[in-house]
Amino acid sequence: MDLLPDMVCVVDADGRFVFLNKAAEKVLGYKPEELIGRLMKELVYAEDLERTNEIVKRLHEGYQERHFENSWVRKDGRLVRFMWSAQWYQDEGLRVAVARDITLVHRASRISDTLYRIAQAGREHDSFEGFYREAAKIVHEQLPFQYSHLALWNKESETATIYSISHGVEAHVADGPEVLDPDSALARVIRQERPLLCSSDAMEIDPRQGEACGNWIGAPLIAGHSLLGALSFEAGHEQTPFANGDVELLKEVAAEVASVMEQHRTRSVLAFRANYDPLTGLPGRLLFCERADTALKQARQSGESLGMLYLDIDGFKLINDNQGHEKGDAILRQFASRLAQMVRTSDLVARMSGDEFVVLLPHLANPDYLGILIQKIEQVIAEPFNLGDGTIRISASIGSAIFPKDSTDRDALLRIADLDMYRKKKAKQGDFG
Repeated sequence: MDLLPDMVCVVDADGRFVFLNKAAEKVLGYKPEELIGRLMKELVYAEDLERTNEIVKRLHEGYQERHFENSWVRKDGRLVRFMWSAQWYQDEGLRVAVARDITLVHRASRISDTLYRIAQAGREHDSFEGFYREAAKIVHEQLPFQYSHLALWNKESETATIYSISHGVEAHVADGPEVLDPDSALARVIRQERPLLCSSDAMEIDPRQGEACGNWIGAPLIAGHSLLGALSFEAGHEQTPFANGDVELLKEVAAEVASVMEQHRTRSVLAFRANYDPLTGLPGRLLFCERADTALKQARQSGESLGMLYLDIDGFKLINDNQGHEKGDAILRQFASRLAQMVRTSDLVARMSGDEFVVLLPHLANPDYLGILIQKIEQVIAEPFNLGDGTIRISASIGSAIFPKDSTDRDALLRIADLDMYRKKKAKQGDFG
């Protein structure tokens, strides 16, 4: 058993450890002999304890449990996420369990879900204050905090407008811009332009005033090359201290919040620009090319991947001819709306011409995301479109291209995605051309 990469543990009827293999030390930080005789429940994360006790009860009733999840607290105080398979052996009075460390997978799923919900909140709230309040609630589910502060930074005056939230209390906005205490968390994050973590064994400072307090964690809010401000969270005395893994989550959260901030800040300006499509309200070819060039430049500097999707409604000319241009326009508007709702706030959906649309996906951490997104778009597009006096079902052909795998040039990426779309269109049965 010591050769197995997964943790194997055996507990008695009272729930005390009687055996652990060597993998336990790697994932928990304890030597097996440190845990022998201790109650298993002492290591289970408090929020998962009730559900874990229910699973144990079912095991003792003769049920076999596979693939249930819970979190344990390591020796260093950090959380580790396990996927378990366990069985109770009545005759021996022992419960045998095998646990796989899925912390990284769980964290990736947690981050993805949090970012999606924050992006959705950014679309739903017209006011930034309302968005921040909703985003803080979402973050609290993953990073329990007592206080949150967000600073909108004015570089010219070196002042900041502060939004503050005490968990469960409405957001408070400062009366006007103020000079930050140079020792505060927000000021330090803005000055250094990088995430900061103050752990229990390091200097502890108040995110606003620099006074001694509990743990805090902060990250800069950056959109493109512009520093918009900083976001910080302070844990209460009864809450789990922030850890290095929380820094990675906050970096992603800060990037999404910054993206929403940038969207709110430029919305009024963009509304007057001539490069928006008047029918769908989406950016046109000119704005898409500008944003694509900026995103490609950033991707070259950061080494990140970038994706492009090219979409064409199947048989749209025939629909237009049979249904009329008014209903064709209604389809285009609904198509554009559905497509815009499927992407992240940091992505860009544009109408290139006629029934052709493109999606720009910067900061592409996993190229497989394109395939998942295409499937989701196809499912949403398959739902009936309302034409006023009836409905119609349509489909779309979707091609893709990835920077730098397929090309490093914007026009070449568009051509590759266009050709991929055309191949898929031709491969469909009953192709409308």
